[in-house]
Amino acid sequence: GPRSLQLNVKGASVTEPVALFVDTAIPEGQAEHKLRLLRCLRALRETGELLPEFFPPHPYTKRAATVLLALDGYLAGMSHRDIAIAMVGEERVAREWSDASENLRDAVRRAIVRGVALMKGGYRTFLR
Repeated sequence: GPRSLQLNVKGASVTEPVALFVDTAIPEGQAEHKLRLLRCLRALRETGELLPEFFPPHPYTKRAATVLLALDGYLAGMSHRDIAIAMVGEERVAREWSDASENLRDAVRRAIVRGVALMKGGYRTFLR
């Protein structure tokens, strides 16, 4: 997807080439983060693009997408089975829907409950 990088430039015009000065006295625990940023800037300069490897998805992204998919299906009146098909595909639903453990059914129910909770105000935790 689209990526962006925000830089705060002080004391120079951004319409002309600028020099990047880096503080080499990096506080403990920040070295990897700062080196990653420098690698990203170097790649941007060399390729003209913000490369995807510098923007890994947030660990919760896939789960949030699944929860929102389940919520959308629930609000549209879809059956839990149809929501499961949207979540994991028809083959897996055919294989696991009637399983005695009900793991897939439970996953659908949990995703719907989480989605409804987000809709009713739980999303505010993301804003903090």
